[in-house]
Amino acid sequence: MDKFVAVAAPWLGTYGDNMATIRAFAAQLGVDTATVDAAVGVGLCPACSEMLGGDPFMTALNADGVYDPAVTYTNLDTRYDELTVPYTIGLVPGPNVTNFFMQDGCPVDYSDHVAIAGSHRGAMIALNALDPAHPRPVPCEFVPPLTG
Repeated sequence: MDKFVAVAAPWLGTYGDNMATIRAFAAQLGVDTATVDAAVGVGLCPACSEMLGGDPFMTALNADGVYDPAVTYTNLDTRYDELTVPYTIGLVPGPNVTNFFMQDGCPVDYSDHVAIAGSHRGAMIALNALDPAHPRPVPCEFVPPLTG
């Protein structure tokens, strides 16, 4: 396998370096790092606590770099992502990487983190990346915010 498509991937850890500031502030209040990180995973996103910037899981995952040089990557993200924050964390540049925003060339696409997965536009971008010998037209359709 030499191609990989990432959809709203938190490559560098969601909230990025901001988590260090949040953890330091919490420590001044007497709240330990594990409690702060666990609080992020409460509710709809139990895995979110493992995707935080500076989390041991994310640190180990990226210890030898974000990308494998033998793989061609396509990253698909949205400016309206509420879980991969800041939204640019899913678009790490690299020599074998193509980055797309859902809104590039389609300003009526308000896809958020969840809506990308069900997006016709996102599916066509992914299929074109995985099978470039058989390109498909990439549509531009209105996608409402929050409800996709």
